[in-house]
Amino acid sequence: MRKTLAFALIVMFFLGLQACKKKQDEKPVPAAPSSAEIIKNYADTLTTAQDKARAAADKAEGRVEQEEKAIKELEN
Repeated sequence: MRKTLAFALIVMFFLGLQACKKKQDEKPVPAAPSSAEIIKNYADTLTTAQDKARAAADKAEGRVEQEEKAIKELEN
C-alpha cells in the first residue's frame, strides 16, 4: 500500500511539472489597441453607419421587389 501511494505521488509530481512547463511553440499575445485607436474606430463607425444603413435598406427593398415579382410570375 505504501509503495502504491509513493508511486502515485511521484507520478502526480511529474505530471504537475509537465503541466507547468512553458511550451516553446506558443505565440505571444498581440498588444491591445490603445484607447485613442478605439475612440477613433468608434467615431469612424458612427459617422459611416448612416450611409451603410441606407445602402442596406435599399438592397433589402430591391430584394423584396424581386421576391414579389417572382411570386407573381409563379402564380401566372
